Amino acid sequence: MTVSAHPVTRRGWPLLLLKAGLGFGLLAWFLTGDTWVRLVGIVLDASPAFLALALLLGLVNFGIGTLRWHLLLREAGSQNTYVRTFSLLLVAQFFNTFVPGGLAGDVVRTWGGRDGEVTSAVSFGTVLTDRLLGIVGLMTCCGLGLALSWKALLQSGLARYVVIVSAIACVAFALLYSRRIGRPLSRLLGRLGAAGSLVENVLEALHAQRERPRTLLVGLALSLTSSLLQITIIFLLGLALGSEAEFRHYLAFVPIIGIVSMAPVTIGAGLGVREASFVLLFGQIGVPKAVALGTSLLFFVVILIPALLGGVVYLSSGRRQAGQRSSETLPAPSSPDHLGGPGLGPVQEGATRSESTI
Repeated sequence: MTVSAHPVTRRGWPLLLLKAGLGFGLLAWFLTGDTWVRLVGIVLDASPAFLALALLLGLVNFGIGTLRWHLLLREAGSQNTYVRTFSLLLVAQFFNTFVPGGLAGDVVRTWGGRDGEVTSAVSFGTVLTDRLLGIVGLMTCCGLGLALSWKALLQSGLARYVVIVSAIACVAFALLYSRRIGRPLSRLLGRLGAAGSLVENVLEALHAQRERPRTLLVGLALSLTSSLLQITIIFLLGLALGSEAEFRHYLAFVPIIGIVSMAPVTIGAGLGVREASFVLLFGQIGVPKAVALGTSLLFFVVILIPALLGGVVYLSSGRRQAGQRSSETLPAPSSPDHLGGPGLGPVQEGATRSESTI
């Protein structure tokens, strides 16, 4: 499997700078006054034990997320090993974190997930299902948090938005996985040419997953486990900084923050938007601004670790592929026709492009 590396074009730079400016601008706005001094102080005084445990659980949670997508790929016919899927997700995390938009990692996963019987449409279907299962896991935890801390949510005015997002998720599942709704939609899309045919193929791949309810149930169980672990990680980070917020508050607020952070408006997997959400939501229950900001930024560090590992995997695989191409373009030493002809090693098609093999 190969993943092409494309630099940001001239047209893309203004949007990149705009998103970076928005993210860092929001962050700077919340760090005005003496907030940054307090932030540095509480981070330096943070509990090392809670921080270490949070980082460890972050790696465990990444492994659970890998297992969820790996099961979907295997059921679709992929022969990828768990280690290969893990490496692919690391690279996807790298692209999601450092490429604006938050969707570059899904492109990497779709491209890298193709294997044997797994076409691009089927691979994208597994990525989309994996995403939706993750959202369902978050919203289920949010519903539990809503039941346990409904007063805080009502005071914040966010209860209606929780209901709206849950309704949208239900409608999305119905549109994507219902054959009764999907068939008329497929016939309509079939009239739109190549783009419609591609979407139609994706819908067929999604419908096929209905025939694997056991895999979907296991994926849902893994999503719930992953969501609870993510909330626990942020709870531990809050404890490390001295936050007095209860776990039920994290159950209610963290899923909302996670969904808001998916909006492709800044860089760094929601940098700035995530911090603003932490301050606004946890401020409703009396958490100081510096503590909320510190919790969010430390969670970004937890996200950053697999992203940086993914960058290492991506760059090292690119160098390995470049070395293979160099050896293949050299003439065989034992060949008498070392200046050309049969002794010349084959040149791979597309060798002039910048690619990384995963």
